[in-house]
Amino acid sequence: LEGTGGEKMDDWEEVEEELHSLEGTGISLGMSEKLSQEQIASLARMASAFAPPGQDIDIEHINDIQVLSVDGDRIEISAIVCETDGCITARVPISFPTPCLMSEGIDTCVTNNLAHLDQQAEGLIREMTIKKENKDDDEYVWKMLTSTDELDLPTWWEPRPEMTQDCNNIRSLLNEEGFQAELRGVATKALMDIVDHTEQFKVQKAAIAAVCPSGIHMRALVKTTTFLGDEEFKFLQVPLAFKQPALDGDKLRDEVLSAVDAASVYVE
Repeated sequence: LEGTGGEKMDDWEEVEEELHSLEGTGISLGMSEKLSQEQIASLARMASAFAPPGQDIDIEHINDIQVLSVDGDRIEISAIVCETDGCITARVPISFPTPCLMSEGIDTCVTNNLAHLDQQAEGLIREMTIKKENKDDDEYVWKMLTSTDELDLPTWWEPRPEMTQDCNNIRSLLNEEGFQAELRGVATKALMDIVDHTEQFKVQKAAIAAVCPSGIHMRALVKTTTFLGDEEFKFLQVPLAFKQPALDGDKLRDEVLSAVDAASVYVE
């Protein structure tokens, strides 16, 4: 593992010496030590998510982590990262989303900034994990989207045994690759009433997990962006009720086509 800010390390002694040599930097050495002891998991996530360009830090390979310094504008983390070819120490400076005034409430301000950064880091790591575990990540994502496990079905969901085959046929047809743009459009329209309006969102991929005469139940991989620019990937369940329950296979197809047509403006 190589990259800017990484140095070969045999142990943690050099970093400890540097920590104890810090004087007059940051808010206090006491806060750095407190964070290093109490926020290990959070620091590891931030080090992995915000590693400098060219220096990938796998959170699973972090052996130890410390806060080198923290002030009103940023935190600098030092991590020991070990792989099969040895260990390095990696420095990760991270700017705060909201700078803290040194005059008052700085501890609370720093804590709030770190919580915000940790939440952002979780989303970035989730995205990196998807890419890492699924090199072409389609297979994994598709498995998640089409899974019928743990569906939170709405109260209007009313299956009819005599229409099971029609429902399964519709599900199989619409989950073909040729209908992906239409499914993203349907999911986008339905999510307009679900997603927090303080966030922008974009449906990356969508699939139908279940169909009944009353509607369809979709899953979507959605990228959300807050007004602060924080990005997160989420798997969301997206129920969509038909205008009226279908009484037979032909009516079911009509209701599905109507839903697709209503979302045509969102098709890209």
